[in-house]
Amino acid sequence: MYLKRKIDDYLLEWKKNMDRLPLIIKGARQIGKTESINQFAMDNYKNVVNINFALEPKYKTILSDGYSVCLLYTSPSPRDGLLSRMPSSA
Repeated sequence: MYLKRKIDDYLLEWKKNMDRLPLIIKGARQIGKTESINQFAMDNYKNVVNINFALEPKYKTILSDGYSVCLLYTSPSPRDGLLSRMPSSA
C-alpha cells in the first residue's frame, strides 16, 4: 500500500514543466524518498532506470569523468542490468 506524500504533487508539477532540470531528491532517512520516486516512475514512465550511487560505487565517477547528460540518458544497456527510461504517452 502506497501512502501519498507532499512530494507526489511536486513530482507531477516537475514532469509538466518543459524547462525542467534534472531532479535531485535529498532528505532525512526513512521518510519514503525512494518509495515516492519509484511510485512516480511506475505511474508516469514506461521504463525506469534506477542507479543508486550509494549501492553502486562504480557509477559515482560517471559525472566526474565528464559524461554528458545526453550520453547518460541513452547509454544504459540491458548488459548493465539497467533499463532505459522513456516517457510514457501519459
